[in-house]
Amino acid sequence: MTLNLKLLIATMAIAVSPIASVSASSVSTVPANGDRQLTRAEVLADLEMWKRAGLHKLHEGGETPDTFSSEYRSAYAEYIRMRNGVEYKQELQRQQEKRRS
Repeated sequence: MTLNLKLLIATMAIAVSPIASVSASSVSTVPANGDRQLTRAEVLADLEMWKRAGLHKLHEGGETPDTFSSEYRSAYAEYIRMRNGVEYKQELQRQQEKRRS
């Protein structure tokens, strides 16, 4: 194998490793909406979880964040926890009530 091909294979393996490292339980707990469109309240509640986890800070600027860093992985794990927990449900309810008033 040539050096370039080996480098390409190694790069591809590293690129997909964050996908493989996400546990099946965390992926399967995020509700799939299928063909249903999300409501504005659902989108805003999800965005709030993203911000509370601190992921918005890691996406500032023109560069892609280092998804391999422990800081990113911790923030993403916190986002998934809140997105599947009571925090999201409470924020969704708050957003729905806000839209009604």
